[in-house]
Amino acid sequence: MNDPLDSGFDPLPLLPDMPDPRPPDAVLLPQPAGTPGTKHPPRSVGSDLSYLARLLYSHNPFYCVSTVLVLWGLGKSFRLHGAAPQPELLMTGLAGYTLLLAAVGCLLIRAGQLWEDIRTILLLIVLIFLAISMSFDEVLSADLATGRLCFLSGLAFSVVVSELVLRGVRLRLPILYRLPYYATLAMFFLYPLLLGPWQSQENDPHLRWLLAGFLPLAGLVTLSLLPAVRRGANYVRDNGSPWQWPWYPWPLFVVLGVGVGLRSYALCVSFHPSRGPATMFEPYFLVPFLLAVNILLLEIGIASRRPSLLRGIMAAPLGLLLLSTWTFAAIPESINLRPMLLDSCGCSPLFLTLVAVTAFYAVTLVRRVPHAIHWLTMATALLVLVGPSTGNFRSPYSLRAWPLVMLTVMQLYAAIRYRSGLHSLLTAVCGIAALCIIWPQAIGTRYFGAIPVHLLLFAMLLIGAVLRDHVAQFLQRMAVLGILIACVFVFSGEAKLWLIARPEVLMIYPGIMLLLATAYSYWVRNRWYRAISLLILAGWIGGWIMALGGRGYRSLQTTVAGLDEIALGMTCLLMGLMVSLWKIGVLQAWWARWIKPHPIPVAPTADLRNEQRSVGERLAESTGKTEVL
Repeated sequence: MNDPLDSGFDPLPLLPDMPDPRPPDAVLLPQPAGTPGTKHPPRSVGSDLSYLARLLYSHNPFYCVSTVLVLWGLGKSFRLHGAAPQPELLMTGLAGYTLLLAAVGCLLIRAGQLWEDIRTILLLIVLIFLAISMSFDEVLSADLATGRLCFLSGLAFSVVVSELVLRGVRLRLPILYRLPYYATLAMFFLYPLLLGPWQSQENDPHLRWLLAGFLPLAGLVTLSLLPAVRRGANYVRDNGSPWQWPWYPWPLFVVLGVGVGLRSYALCVSFHPSRGPATMFEPYFLVPFLLAVNILLLEIGIASRRPSLLRGIMAAPLGLLLLSTWTFAAIPESINLRPMLLDSCGCSPLFLTLVAVTAFYAVTLVRRVPHAIHWLTMATALLVLVGPSTGNFRSPYSLRAWPLVMLTVMQLYAAIRYRSGLHSLLTAVCGIAALCIIWPQAIGTRYFGAIPVHLLLFAMLLIGAVLRDHVAQFLQRMAVLGILIACVFVFSGEAKLWLIARPEVLMIYPGIMLLLATAYSYWVRNRWYRAISLLILAGWIGGWIMALGGRGYRSLQTTVAGLDEIALGMTCLLMGLMVSLWKIGVLQAWWARWIKPHPIPVAPTADLRNEQRSVGERLAESTGKTEVL
């Protein structure tokens, strides 16, 4: 048996009662690099080549390389963008290579069940269908009748080859997946036929609307996968292959999704060939399709119960908002779709995207997705700033009241359902802000904003009295400070200088606050409000005394020379009396009686009562045993 000291690994830790088998003078020397015991052997050219060979053997990228080279060669041979296209030869070459790939796939499944290579071949066949549809755009621009024939023939060829391949490899694609697949292929081949009558009028509005409508239609086709998603993983369990959901059939639709974006751009390029790369295509064209994909992924996360996927999907619409503001500076104004959107429907892409995102979050709230109410609140809050004509987030903002009304209703629902102080506070803030925007002169700016401030103060008092969570208790304590600040502002005369209210209103304002604080102190059993009531009463009486006695004091100053010194001396006498009362403990006793809150007795719970009963029974039993003895 080899000595563990000679190997590259450390020996296992010994138990306390086991002797150490190593000699006392043994020393663990560091092992040199390259020994068999090291975890990371040194790299060499041979090991790198071996790793590359294993990688190529496992994933076999030669099918992809072959497809790219063949498509490139066919494009050069038959002049895809030249002056004399040859559609019959091009379609023959693409169809022949597609059939060759299909035959290779059937051979592999019959011979060795090479499902990794078969998956690559099947996805490449779908990409060739996309290439066939894109290659006929130029034919349709040159000859409408020939282009229609080519597109119809290409669609028929794609459907027939798809069915033959599925039957050849004995792969089952359920009907709820098969119909959206064929609908996407039909959209690739048939949608350009709608553009044919307008192909000679590049700046015609109908052509631009049709080009922009391709991706919304693709989004509707994507939503047709919802019934299949709701069926779950069991719907494709016995599909004739070792692939399980989601590895089958979702890679097929991922490739089709990439093809949808490429097809939209190709349509814009094909029908504006004279402008080169400066087409009308912009990134916000992808928003309807990506929103449909987001809805589909949301349903997948709900059906498969994957919280991590749901969290990512709830944050993804924020990227759509940024995408809707992204534009290309090289697009001429004559083919830009943004002015057409503003003229026809009066909305910018950003506003339309935000409305769609808000509707998406509303659906998630109905579906009871976690934290949906927070995301919906954020989207609705953005509607306060983003209007129909807002092009990006750098545009000037203007406040709107109807989103605040929606926010008030939403937060009121959440406050009632969860009995949350935070949602109640947001309800009050949104409602007051909506009133300030709707009636700015009557509520917002009148009396220097005193009306919304007092509405917020009353809301804080109500929340603190009704609810019992931490936010409500915090608002209850902060309302004390708010009442004190308001009364000090009135007592100091600043409110009179600012002309916030009439003088008679300011005279009775402390009395109103006194009654409010006193009633509230008995409602919530908070002694701080009782102390504030006493301070307000003292300040109010002191103010009246100072107002009435000020005149007499000024008249006495002319006859009594030392009146100022006498008044200062009486003040010092009062201060000395307060210090003496503090030393005696009168003030501390008053504080403990009126201000310091007393502990609230807690009724014993059922467990505590059972425990007390069991203790009593044990004592009774022990007493009975003692008496028997």
